[in-house]
Amino acid sequence: MRKNNISKKMTAILTAVLLLGSLTACGDKQPVPQTGDGGSEAGTVVIDDMQGAEQSGEAAGAGQGSEASDAGQTDAQQEDAQAGTITELTGKVTLFSYETEETLTYEGGAPFPYAYAVTPGLELDEASAAQYPKLAAALKSMNEDNQTLSRYALANMTGVMSEDLSYGMEPFYSCYEEAHANVTRADAQVLSFLVTTDSFYNGAHPNIYYNSRIYDSQTGEILGIGDIFKNRDALIDVIVEHLDPIAVDPEEGFAFDESDIQSMRATITDEVEQEYLHFTMGEEGVTCHFDPYELMYYALGPIESAFSYAEYPELFNEKYVPDHSPELPAGERFPEDPETEKTLFTVDELLSSLPEEEQWNDTEGDGDDAGYHVVECPDWDVTYLADGIFDTLTEPPFTIREVSHTYDEYYMPEPWAKEHGIELPAGFVYGSSYSDDMYTYWVSNNAANGYMSIELYDASGSITYGTFDLSAYLNPPVVAPEDVAYTEMAIDYAAARDGVLYVEIGHRTYAASQPCTAFILAIRIEDGALLWKSDYQVAGAQNFLIGEDTIICGYGFTREPDYLYVLSRHSGAKLQTIKLHSAPEYFIPEDDSLIVLTYDTIYEYNISMN
Repeated sequence: MRKNNISKKMTAILTAVLLLGSLTACGDKQPVPQTGDGGSEAGTVVIDDMQGAEQSGEAAGAGQGSEASDAGQTDAQQEDAQAGTITELTGKVTLFSYETEETLTYEGGAPFPYAYAVTPGLELDEASAAQYPKLAAALKSMNEDNQTLSRYALANMTGVMSEDLSYGMEPFYSCYEEAHANVTRADAQVLSFLVTTDSFYNGAHPNIYYNSRIYDSQTGEILGIGDIFKNRDALIDVIVEHLDPIAVDPEEGFAFDESDIQSMRATITDEVEQEYLHFTMGEEGVTCHFDPYELMYYALGPIESAFSYAEYPELFNEKYVPDHSPELPAGERFPEDPETEKTLFTVDELLSSLPEEEQWNDTEGDGDDAGYHVVECPDWDVTYLADGIFDTLTEPPFTIREVSHTYDEYYMPEPWAKEHGIELPAGFVYGSSYSDDMYTYWVSNNAANGYMSIELYDASGSITYGTFDLSAYLNPPVVAPEDVAYTEMAIDYAAARDGVLYVEIGHRTYAASQPCTAFILAIRIEDGALLWKSDYQVAGAQNFLIGEDTIICGYGFTREPDYLYVLSRHSGAKLQTIKLHSAPEYFIPEDDSLIVLTYDTIYEYNISMN
């Protein structure tokens, strides 16, 4: 499904993908720190005599750390650490960077940069690695994990590029992922850094995301909220008290109203309880970092909350409070034009590399072919139920009970499913067609040329059941005219059962721009008659599930409500609504259980018949 091909998680790690993935394919190329003026290493943070550092460079999301042996650490150092004495971390933390591009070359034209990304790694120099072997091992493991994620994300981006081209679309924009790293503190107690990712994926505007990581310098373990702070309730109060929209000029006299504060407190409470608060430690105190949209509207920009160790001594675990607080020296930036690894290919070469069934089929029915049906579009303002259809179902014939939910900001559906031996439902994620046990579905989302249709075949693809022209659904009313380019409708999923074809249609931006999105049509296969149209904003995931009398689907988007819905299969009416933490992506049936993969949470539900 196009609007959810790359989620916020993907933007956080795609940087690692495009670059580290391509370098991995090139061989054992080692990162080389960029050289600045006077022969110094730009991107290198020098840590000496408990002096922290701050460095802006290119970075990507971090993987999990791992422990190493105590080899290389002297007995005296180990005894000091065990006794609570701080052994100074001397030497260097190096931030190295890569940059890469994916480029399309059109015949007779210059190469067009379709996408580019920058990503870093962090490592200790030889002397510091010997003194802090567990921290060095954790950073090495983090860099290796980033490379693993990078290979997956590169494949995902290539899939999106291929999909656009398979629809006959020529890219007119450059997607990018740029991540910058700030080392906010580095000493014998902790290594703390913030990763700021700036990304653009042909949406309404660029996005900024934060990720933070704090390591225990002695053990190499990742420190969480419970390690740094003594009281979570007190922490929430302090964060709320110090909230500051950093992009707003103080002279404007901006102030949050009480409803804003209550809303932000609820979000912050959830983040603290679920352990996904992004915060960094400096020499003088702690700063919490909130993305645009995370607490308030996008135009307000990022929000921070900074408070000192001295102001709230009872809040902190003394083990990680620095003994003294020298001022952080200013970091150096990487050179503006680091050496770049580029891959050039032509559009024809890319298309010819696709499996034959994924190449764009521009032969569309003209309305005179047998089995060609133009599906009507009723009034956009209301749901629709065809005459003569009566539905007495008012509630689901089963009970859905939540068994568990697991929050994981960094998980991705495909690796998670592989790890758990679960097959994700097929759909239009990477191509124009897919098959289930009964049917093959072939979609043409060609809004640029005013055409949208779906062809239905048997599972083998040898028997044609019809072509269903849905072009009438390409032009719903638009609330925000400036967003017309982002509200192109597309068929996102389809499934057929008992002579009825169910089709999910939507666009890739906010419902505020065009609310007639994420709905399901029920179409009689025999003659293409529309049986019903569901309410809007109920079905925006990669799939939905069809039961005997019901359809399980769901919808969510940035700063919009996220829900699981149970609809009647006979009329499309809502029978049940279940709140989710974030937007649903997949619904997976497992015996008497239902697994729901959302943007950042994995749910398991038990389903029992009433």
